Amino acid sequence: MTEVKVPDYSNLGDDGLPLCVEVELDPKKDFKQNAKLCFKQASKITKAIEKCAPLLKAQEEELKVWKATLAKVEGPQRDFDAEQVKQLYEELCAQRFIRRPKPKVPSEQVQQPEENKWRRKYGKDVDRFLSPNGLEVLAGRSASANERVSFELTLKDALWFHTANGIPGSHVTIRAAASEVTDEDLEFAAALAAWHSKARNKMWVPVMYCKGHQLRKPARRRIGQVQVSGNYCQLDVRPTLPTDS
Repeated sequence: MTEVKVPDYSNLGDDGLPLCVEVELDPKKDFKQNAKLCFKQASKITKAIEKCAPLLKAQEEELKVWKATLAKVEGPQRDFDAEQVKQLYEELCAQRFIRRPKPKVPSEQVQQPEENKWRRKYGKDVDRFLSPNGLEVLAGRSASANERVSFELTLKDALWFHTANGIPGSHVTIRAAASEVTDEDLEFAAALAAWHSKARNKMWVPVMYCKGHQLRKPARRRIGQVQVSGNYCQLDVRPTLPTDS
């Protein structure tokens, strides 16, 4: 059986006799198991009614109060002044019936500092500089940042810099085509590479540079390691950091 009709003694008809109610049964269970399941469900319903009834009554009382308040606000007499309306608004917000509008942020605060913009663009461990002719120059400050500078941020036709003769240092690139780079920009980026190296305290540091398409990832390498294919150029520069950095 999947259902059975039983008398509901809590619901009497006009003749005083209990009306019938259909109870769903689990055909995989026997009579005792179904009866036990029904009593369990009935117990849950009873407990829910006991918990919800006081809450429902309280909500109904609160609803009466709010309806009376609304009638005063919208009524022809307009009994509420501005201060009372403000208090009503605060109470509605406090009880989360309405949401406060988000405060408007001044336009000067919306515009975030320039540094935050390029930090999000290039990464927190990548330093950004401007060459004498206004070209972006990027330098990594960690192995993962060097990896990003070399293989994600260096353009194929752009120049890439690193200290020569096995001197450990940051990977540096000019974010522009090599044809747009002047000798002044070239020395600027090379001096940055020398500054971001273990030879920072030397008077002169050898720095090599090549184009982005010459960079390769060597086999069995550590993060940040780069191999240069083909010929490259080299120059000696003084390690220098821009005074406005």
